[in-house]
Amino acid sequence: MSDPTEEGPPSLGAPTLPPAANNAKPSVGKISAGADVSVAIPDRVTIEDVHKTCKEVYTETEKTTAWTDVAVMVEKYSDKMIDQWIKEIDTNLVLISSKLDSFSINHPFVNTTQPSSTNCPNTDTAVPILRWAVWLNRLWFSGLILSLTAASIGLLSKQWLNEYSSGVFETSRHAARVRQYHLENIKAWHVDAVVDSIPVLLMISLVCFLAGLLIFLWNLHHTVAAIASVLVGMLAVFSIVVTLLPLWKPKCAYLSPQIRMIYHIWRPE
Repeated sequence: MSDPTEEGPPSLGAPTLPPAANNAKPSVGKISAGADVSVAIPDRVTIEDVHKTCKEVYTETEKTTAWTDVAVMVEKYSDKMIDQWIKEIDTNLVLISSKLDSFSINHPFVNTTQPSSTNCPNTDTAVPILRWAVWLNRLWFSGLILSLTAASIGLLSKQWLNEYSSGVFETSRHAARVRQYHLENIKAWHVDAVVDSIPVLLMISLVCFLAGLLIFLWNLHHTVAAIASVLVGMLAVFSIVVTLLPLWKPKCAYLSPQIRMIYHIWRPE
């Protein structure tokens, strides 16, 4: 019988014979091919096993301190964001309130620059309605409806945000989980986009009002209308430039809710 040590190299998949005891040499950092290396891996890890491991590693005092730190962190982040949104909504509601106070209805068009007259014309007399007055009504009534829509959204948003932080005034583990749960829901239901829509609606309402104002002035007095047109044009150019500039200049500081909505449409990814 031939000596096994003199045979050629084993074929692929063939078992290798262990070396003789007197020729065994320990290898450092190496595992020979075909060596039987087995690691005990549990078949299933349950949440009870994780809790048991945590109890063995961390004490109750350490876990309480960690949950308190997490609750404080979530509270600072969420409360700061909610307070900022509420302040923006309050500012927009004040602007809407002052704008709506100036609206009055005079026959045959809406006039926001003059108080309503007490001397109403005779309703039995048919008054011809001018075409420019129709356009004036369209623009100013559209601006009025948009302002009321923004006010309604603002009131609803304030109610949502107040409900977010109601009943959570501590820094316990339960409070941290409740705040995180509410925060994830706010992001999932795009409450930030709803809040950002308020100033956008106000901007559109302002455009409608200024456009109607120019129509009114051009049919009233051309010199006054020309001056007003120049001023409105300057305001329009400035607003468009500072709104769209961050699309091409990422470091630009002219950030606003309008540009956030435009950016989502411009680059949805």
